Parts: sequence; structure tokens; C-alpha cells
Amino acid sequence: MQGSLVVLRLALSSALLTTAFAQGSEYTTIDCPGAIYTYAVSINATNQVTGYCGGDVGFASTFLRDPDGSLRTISLGQGTLATDINDAGVITGYYDTGDVQHGFTFDGRTSVSFDVPGFELPVPVGINASGVIAGDAQTTGYQFIGFVRDAEGNITTFTVAGAYDTEPTGINASGVITGVAGGATRASGFIRDALGNITVFKIPGALVTLPTGINSSGQITGYWSDADGGTHGFTRDASGTISSFNVPGVKAPYGTFPSSINDSGVVVGVSQNSLEGFFFTQEGTSAPVEFNDPNGQAGALVVKINAAGRIASTYMDAANKAHGFVRDVLPTKN
Repeated sequence: MQGSLVVLRLALSSALLTTAFAQGSEYTTIDCPGAIYTYAVSINATNQVTGYCGGDVGFASTFLRDPDGSLRTISLGQGTLATDINDAGVITGYYDTGDVQHGFTFDGRTSVSFDVPGFELPVPVGINASGVIAGDAQTTGYQFIGFVRDAEGNITTFTVAGAYDTEPTGINASGVITGVAGGATRASGFIRDALGNITVFKIPGALVTLPTGINSSGQITGYWSDADGGTHGFTRDASGTISSFNVPGVKAPYGTFPSSINDSGVVVGVSQNSLEGFFFTQEGTSAPVEFNDPNGQAGALVVKINAAGRIASTYMDAANKAHGFVRDVLPTKN
């Protein structure tokens, strides 16, 4: 499964949706001054948002937007891309100097660079409130390995036994990591606890099982594909019970792509068939509910939902310019 997480990221980011929300729901657009694109990728419990932005000339910069609307940017090299922000307001991501890629953290004032000793191209994918980071890096043979970086900067690498690639996709408050492990044609999900014990799981009958997010109680969401080419969402609770779901009307070769789950168990993601966002509350809701924008703006990946039920995402306007946004999920269906 060489390059599987790259495929996962591309599949999600290319699943364009029409973001549409009920009239009167909160909807805040985020643009870096002077940028022609602004992508929001993560939101924390205090509604700080991070992402990256840039223009025709130059390289992407990471931004940090506070709840009062103030926005700061940071550029560490030839492209500085944020991937997550924790509840303490610390951002993680990666940047390129032109010949070497590094991971970084940024607390709003100071940046710290780091590498994974013995490996290349580190990509942090998540940071929890304690400052523990999970991510992946590559061998010189393009094999993916997982890593954990603790709050003191110590790095531990790990692999799933028998898997060619090990690619984390999220970390929760307890330091439990989820991600993807696999070979050339098949992929399974994995869970790594804070002590380093790894459990592999897959959806029965699935060709691939791709976790995308984990919450504080150990609930995981993600998607899986079947032999007919259909893609379905799933949740897995801490005891190992797995439930599949689909946005109504979505059929192969299209699919349901969950991207994030908050501590209340609310899942958000993309319906590739109808090109809309969806939310799924699990409790008291028999199926995901789609939402779209009354202004008819075309959107991109629904990336992250926080504890208060706000999402950070991106939409494309009529001129194909990308704008980040924040909004309340759980709108009234139009």
C-alpha cells in the first residue's frame, strides 16, 4: 500500500462538495490578506482555526486565526502547511526548505522545527492537548513509518507488524493513535495505545479500511470500500463494535467520506455523490443529514469538527478562489 495516505488525502480533498447551510446559521469566511487561496484545516475547542494560504507568486504560509478574527501567518521555508491545532493553541505541520522537509510546531509566538532521525519527509497529522504529535515519515525506499513526538521533543517510531506502510491519521487526548496499515492492494485500520500496543482491525468484506479521526473516548470514524467500488462511512467504538453508514442515495462508484469525529460522537464528512457535506449524530439519527450553502458556493473537504460542533473547512467561489470558513454544524435541513 505504498503511498496509501497520500491517496487518502487526495481522495478526500478532491471530493468536492457544495457547502450549504440553513439560513441564519453562523458562517464565517476566512481569508489571509492578499491571498488567492485560503484553506482551513483544523479548529480547536476555543474556536482557533489553522490552515494555510498563498498567492500566485511565492509559497504557502500557515495561518492562525483567533476567535476575535485576528489572523497571523508564519512562513518557515518554501511552503509551510499546518495540519492540526490543539486546544492549547499549538499548531503542527510541515515545511519545505527546497531540499529538505521538516516538521514544526507553532504556539502563536515561537516555532520549533523537528525531524524524525533516520527518516525523511516527516508529516505530522495530529497534536493533542498535551502536545503529543503523531505523524508519518518515509524510508529512502518510500516506505511509510509512524512516529510519536512527546511534549519534550522525544520521538518514537513504530510500524504495524506485517504491514508495508504504517500511516497515522489521528491522535486523541490520551495519546491513542489511529491510522492505516497495509500492503500493495489491501489496507486495514490500526489503533496504537499510549503504551505502544497495536490492534489491527478491518471492516468484514472490505478491500480497504481507512480511519480518518479519533475522539477522546476512543471512537473512530473513517471509510471503507467494497468489491463493487462503493465507499461507506463507519464508526468504531472503544470496545471494537463497528457500524457502517451511508449518506442516503449515495451509490457506487461514489461514496460517503467521513473526515472527523468530536467528543460527542458527531461525525462530519463529504458525500461524493451529491457533492454536499454531511453530519451524522449516531444517536437518534437513522442516517446522515446533508447540508449545502444558500449562496450556491462550491466547497471542498469538511475537515475538522470541534467539541462545540463547529467545523473548519474550505469552499471555492465562482472564480475558483479558495476560502476557509467556520460554521456551526447541525443545521436545519433546507
